[in-house]
Amino acid sequence: MVAQPDDDLACELLHEAGHLAVLPSMFRNEASGDLHDVSQLMSDWIDGHLAAVHPDDPRIRAILQSGECEAVAWSYAAALAIGIDTRIPFYRGFDDEGLALHDQVASGYYFGVHGLAAGGMTDLPRPHLTSPFPRMKRWLQI
Repeated sequence: MVAQPDDDLACELLHEAGHLAVLPSMFRNEASGDLHDVSQLMSDWIDGHLAAVHPDDPRIRAILQSGECEAVAWSYAAALAIGIDTRIPFYRGFDDEGLALHDQVASGYYFGVHGLAAGGMTDLPRPHLTSPFPRMKRWLQI
């Protein structure tokens, strides 16, 4: 089946997959219908461990880079990687600003791209890099 812009499932599938992909692996198995509960678990984890770990600890970095913006950037990279129109994840939602948001992500300078890079999932667009965003180093957060 080829996804069409009005196909709700196709429009949302990659974005929702992005939410799961950017969740730190130690919390991914807690994900269900509402990710608010997982957000609270991550916040509680940081509160309980902040004094014992360095702020640049990869687990804290992963938690901080697991939000909406990173899921948006991930969905763009995933659409490109599987060979579908990269606009598909942007047709619904985003208060009718989806295609403008798509263009921001496509530029590589959208802040969700920076979050993926900070989490080690991709590289920022730079002239000296051979495979910056939207190419991914890894598809799942640590």
